[in-house]
Amino acid sequence: MQAEANRVAFARRIVARAHLTGRFTLRSGATSDSYFDKYAFESDPLLLREIAETLAALLPNQADAVAGLELGGVPLATVLSQVCGLPTIFVRKHAKTYGTSRLAEGFEVRGKHLVVVEDVITTAGQVIESVRELRARGARIETVLCVIDREAGGADRLAEHGLELRSLFTMAELSAARASDPLHSSEASLVELVEAVRALPYGRPSNRTVEGMLRERRGTCSTKHLFLAQRLAERFPETDPLIVHRVYRLDHATAQQRYGEHVAQTVPEDSGLVDVHRYLTIHVGGQRVTIDATFPGPAWDGRSALPLACGPGDDHPVSEDPDAEKRMLERERCDPAFREPFIAALATRHA
Repeated sequence: MQAEANRVAFARRIVARAHLTGRFTLRSGATSDSYFDKYAFESDPLLLREIAETLAALLPNQADAVAGLELGGVPLATVLSQVCGLPTIFVRKHAKTYGTSRLAEGFEVRGKHLVVVEDVITTAGQVIESVRELRARGARIETVLCVIDREAGGADRLAEHGLELRSLFTMAELSAARASDPLHSSEASLVELVEAVRALPYGRPSNRTVEGMLRERRGTCSTKHLFLAQRLAERFPETDPLIVHRVYRLDHATAQQRYGEHVAQTVPEDSGLVDVHRYLTIHVGGQRVTIDATFPGPAWDGRSALPLACGPGDDHPVSEDPDAEKRMLERERCDPAFREPFIAALATRHA
């Protein structure tokens, strides 16, 4: 059960990072209203590493090397090589017309049992062409690994050429994972939505916005509660969500007790540090309660307050622009020389 939950969570991270909507023309000439931007998930170092570690479990025992196809297969094969210890070659779409005139860069492929690595398989046209060229040069190839099988006939076409496709996910699996994601689903309950936000790892996304949080599946008190306020207003307007900023002082001893020595080291022992923490209040069960989704914790019962992840301080209810108002409070009350290392240490602790 836990393994399946982890797999679904993994699928959601890939979807969040790479799923685009619109109208796209695929290499095969077919059109699609969705597209997986493979370079988005391949450019994320943590996600790329996790993908490579999972692909490693799909490698056949008799492999001599992995072969990354230009362009999307190259970063995958490179990190997969580091994970599994097998050497890697980089396969061009066409052999060079100068210098060594090679199709495959790295070493001689004759007699080697290669596993081809690709990012997304649609009709598998380019994979079949590359395998044909590699086999003509003496390579033995029976297996193709990919991250996403779009289920557009690629597996059957590969089988016709004596190739077994092993994919991390099918398009159906990714679509199902996204559809059931409480962060996006219109069917999620109030508790499921709040718990899904709490479960997101703590850390600033590269783009410190709600969109960035959803794409990278991580957030801080700022992005988590802004998103939650927006979703509650849309899905559960009766909760009347209100964003509040609390200016509070954290001393060294409390930081050590709450977060451990690593985080406490960023908090001055003599003066502590001042932080601005964002949380919500909502109306539920006939009363207004505080909701703090910054960190995971014991499951919420759907009616009680969720304890604040900060100490006592001065509260500033938001009026119009939450981010602008929080930035103003930070400029007026906080010392970034202490606050920034503190936030970075929290992210490391909860990674």
